[in-house]
Amino acid sequence: MPRAGLSLHAFAISAGWSRETSTRNDWDGLRRGSRAFVLFQYTLAGEGRLRYENREVPVRPGQAMLLTFPHANRYWLPPSSPGWDFVYLCLHGAELV
Repeated sequence: MPRAGLSLHAFAISAGWSRETSTRNDWDGLRRGSRAFVLFQYTLAGEGRLRYENREVPVRPGQAMLLTFPHANRYWLPPSSPGWDFVYLCLHGAELV
């Protein structure tokens, strides 16, 4: 049982579903501000790309990303993809990071 007074605060700052069809959907993990947060993003259809540090991989249906910010990561819709459908959840809280 947790001890009384233990503070483990985390809260959702955004959540939703998105269908991206523009290559302008390009997020750099070092340019998302200085406040720490976590992103969980699950691909439903289409395909995106993820660069995590120095490794680049496709993100396909049934795959998820769990990223912290700020961090050396980048994810985007590549020109070869017809679109990218995903659900996402952004959480804030030092305990998560």
